[in-house]
Amino acid sequence: MSNRLYYATELPFALDAVWPFLDYPAPGWTLSGGGPREVGTLRRIEIPEVGLIVDRLLAYEAGDNVRQFKYAIVNDDNFLGAKGYEGHITVMRNTADPNTCFFRYTSRWDSAQQDVPAVFGGLMDGMVQQIIAQATDAAAA
Repeated sequence: MSNRLYYATELPFALDAVWPFLDYPAPGWTLSGGGPREVGTLRRIEIPEVGLIVDRLLAYEAGDNVRQFKYAIVNDDNFLGAKGYEGHITVMRNTADPNTCFFRYTSRWDSAQQDVPAVFGGLMDGMVQQIIAQATDAAAA
């Protein structure tokens, strides 16, 4: 039986302003074995105090109202000690207010050495704050 995590929030920017900071690959990641947005491509990043993350793109969609991708963490020495980890990032246009969008992160995993909800809850909060700061800087430029 797999474990699950769900994280969602509304962002104070349009989908088009937010997506460049989340797209596959997001800034700071390096690719191998394929190109951007190509299913099967590996991306990697070394995050201070977290460690190495290597994942494989499983699915990608970039529509007008929804943009999303699904990935699997493939390095066994990942910071979570997770096995069978798959994450899914979705950003949806808010059709009632086009100056905002909805961000959703879901994941599932078979086992982990860390408390995934506790670790990812903090990481997601930090990532959302970073995206808001980057989008604010981009809008001011």
